[in-house]
Amino acid sequence: MRKTAAFALLLLILVGHACAQPLSRVKESKLKKRGARLIKESEAVGLSVGIISRGQSYYFNFGTINPDFNVAPTSQSVYQIGSVTKTFVSLLLAQAVIEEKISLDDDIRKYLDDSYPNLEYKGHPITLLHLANYTSGLPDNLLPASATEDSSAFQAEQRMSTFTKKDLIQALKTVTLDTIPGYHPHHSNTAAQLLRYIIEKIYASPIEKSVREFILDPLKMNDTSFGTEMSDRNLLTGYNDKGKAMPWFTNSFHSGTGGIRSSAADFTKYMFYLLRSPDAQTKLALRKTILVDAGTNKVIGFNPPDKIDPTKYSVSLNWYHYAPELGNSRIFSDGGTPGFACYVSMYPESDLGIVLLANKLGEKVFNGLSSFADEIYKICMDKK
Repeated sequence: MRKTAAFALLLLILVGHACAQPLSRVKESKLKKRGARLIKESEAVGLSVGIISRGQSYYFNFGTINPDFNVAPTSQSVYQIGSVTKTFVSLLLAQAVIEEKISLDDDIRKYLDDSYPNLEYKGHPITLLHLANYTSGLPDNLLPASATEDSSAFQAEQRMSTFTKKDLIQALKTVTLDTIPGYHPHHSNTAAQLLRYIIEKIYASPIEKSVREFILDPLKMNDTSFGTEMSDRNLLTGYNDKGKAMPWFTNSFHSGTGGIRSSAADFTKYMFYLLRSPDAQTKLALRKTILVDAGTNKVIGFNPPDKIDPTKYSVSLNWYHYAPELGNSRIFSDGGTPGFACYVSMYPESDLGIVLLANKLGEKVFNGLSSFADEIYKICMDKK
């Protein structure tokens, strides 16, 4: 992101805030009732909602920051965002492509210092695009056994802190691909970690510094940081599904996969940039790269046209795309850490973005966030 473009975007934000009409009391009432119901039904602790609609930001907060204190979160309360971190890294990837430093079609071994004949399948190598659109074929995690051998999240976090870039690069030699890269999407923290290290090599800078320089600072996302930066201002405690306090991500192991923490107020700025920015890297980051059959989870095409088919979904650079009906396409991502859940959904045709942040992780919470986002869309669009 160029800082001049970011400055122009901030002017757009100011204009949007000046011109947009506020949500009606009826819509606000519906949103508040639904949020309160979500807290009760999912047994969540705290929930912050950020909405950017036609340039205007709205915030709603529910529950408490701590089960023992009746203090509500605010739009500045900070939550871990989990895998949504990957979208920041992929925006840097898109920028590097636009700057002609790399190509999405580059064989990843071009950026590794050793030989990896195993990182191809029948002559088909893993490319940078495959790392960012979930089709690399790499395992979800390449972790030392000591990081997963017991159920203590605190001990696992401590052990992960010893897993270095050198360890990951060495572990890649143990990988055996069983299909051609690019044809079977699945979540892979290994791919995300590797992409992070490649971006660091391209820009000769730690990922934390590059994300801050090119994204966070220009957008004035002052409450957004990596766990490695040890910024605990407004940071909430996260809880598991049994209500036990969980550790924060504080080591570099997570920086490319789930290490970012943010607030609803900050994240609306990020969504606004993605929805309205004219920058080439933003368009590239959100450009569909594959079409996937939802039933079989197999790639059935590339760079699909804008055709509505609710049995298919698309993937760009660490973003999913889905269109159940005409005029209702959405771009979304989600993330979870041991004590936090995050869900983001953007609707380009409606100029609408929604972020939901919860400081509790559990199936009820996670499922409730996506359902709440759908209801927020319907309420904002007068469809409910």
